[in-house]
Amino acid sequence: TYKIYIQRNIYTYHNIMSRSKSPKRSIKEKMDASLVGAFVADAAGVGFEWLYDQARIVKITGGGKDACFHTPDSTDYRGVTGYYVMDGKKPGDISMYGVHLQAALEAVATNANHQLDGSEFLESFTKTFGYGGTYHGYIDKTTRLTLNNILLREAGHLDVEYEECGADDPQASAFAKLPALLKSSMGTAK
Repeated sequence: TYKIYIQRNIYTYHNIMSRSKSPKRSIKEKMDASLVGAFVADAAGVGFEWLYDQARIVKITGGGKDACFHTPDSTDYRGVTGYYVMDGKKPGDISMYGVHLQAALEAVATNANHQLDGSEFLESFTKTFGYGGTYHGYIDKTTRLTLNNILLREAGHLDVEYEECGADDPQASAFAKLPALLKSSMGTAK
């Protein structure tokens, strides 16, 4: 389903960008294009997600020319710094971070004012990544700690608001949700 979403939105992006050579595109068109760009960029990087050896990537891709939409392969990670978590992923699939963005966009779409509400986002986040959730795959430390904090709060062992359930972790996974936050600032999720 993510692949279909990306393909449909690449078509929309192409239509938006080719309509006019004029830089006078509406804010909504620019926002829609940035969301498509976020999903496409995420999908393009899945093959080398968490492979930190640039020389290995250059070697595998023949000089780096074919690095986008590389088929994930555990052998690419042998003997170098990195962590292979993309088993079962194919070119065009989105990563866990793309799914983070999708969960945030779903929260915006279901909000009456099309805003990114913290408690609605965490509900969408939990339905996606929590026990029995729709996401099946690797969950990073930040996601895992956030889910743990939500469970602790719900059990009465953590006295914080839902918005404060995020992980105290230096990873930058919060950036995956920025496009949804920008979308919500427009007041529409459509």
